[in-house]
Amino acid sequence: MGDCPFAVLGLNRSANETQILKTWRKLELAHHPDKSTDPNAIEESKRLNDAKDRAIGMVRRQHELEEHLKYLKHHTSEELKSPSGDDLRQGV
Repeated sequence: MGDCPFAVLGLNRSANETQILKTWRKLELAHHPDKSTDPNAIEESKRLNDAKDRAIGMVRRQHELEEHLKYLKHHTSEELKSPSGDDLRQGV
């Protein structure tokens, strides 16, 4: 399960959560064990589910990071000082 989740789903790395879910649903319907005659359908379904979960997690983490960086960028160093005068961004 070390494959790139975007490659498993056939998506570009810049895909958003909506695109991931739309593509996953289409692939899952085609490979669902109850609908597919492929003997490897169960494994393929698990692989697709894992790829979807990992891709969405990566997109969400990227979004959180961008929001955090935006926050830091828009606040002056004075706003990020503790009452004792220490710069709170030292660990960033």
